[in-house]
Amino acid sequence: SRLSEVQADLVERGMVIASSMAESSEYGLISGNYDDLERIANGVAQADRTISKIIILSVDRNEIVHVTQKVQTSANDRLFEVPVKKRLIRVDDLRTDELPLVTGESVSIQTSGEGIVGYIQIRMAPTVLIAKQTQRLYVQSAISLLGLLISAVFALYLAKELHKPMAIAIDALRKIRSGNFDVHLDVREGGEIGELLHSINGLAIALDE
Repeated sequence: SRLSEVQADLVERGMVIASSMAESSEYGLISGNYDDLERIANGVAQADRTISKIIILSVDRNEIVHVTQKVQTSANDRLFEVPVKKRLIRVDDLRTDELPLVTGESVSIQTSGEGIVGYIQIRMAPTVLIAKQTQRLYVQSAISLLGLLISAVFALYLAKELHKPMAIAIDALRKIRSGNFDVHLDVREGGEIGELLHSINGLAIALDE
């Protein structure tokens, strides 16, 4: 159904966004640069109108960033939560002149036994996707109706164009059947209709001989 398709799209989108946010929020959680975390959350929310809420939590689930935007919510809203894990960086991957850039206050970050430094929660509403799908359905229906209308007009045009030469051919055949072989049709049409009229002319000449 349409709702199940929207929900599947929402789940896929939600997991991708939450996972991407988890990677981009790792440094902010470790360094304590919460202003950057808020900028990231605001940017993600503004880029996707299906997001109604983004919350960034510390490892002990204290709220650090809370961003909301006006989205029509419903019982079909989905909540996605992804842990932010501390990744290991090899020392020899950095040159000696490369130092980490810390723009926020340096803090001692707490991690879990699994190296988790925080959590990303994203709540998404399917109402925007449903509205887009409904609009797309209306557009597709309008295109289909327009195609049917064009086909009907074309069929009427063909019927009108074929009616006159067919009526002439039928009238000529009636004359031949009644014994009047003085039949000569002015053939202006091409294609099968033209061949039919030529054949009638040939039949009348043959019978008149």
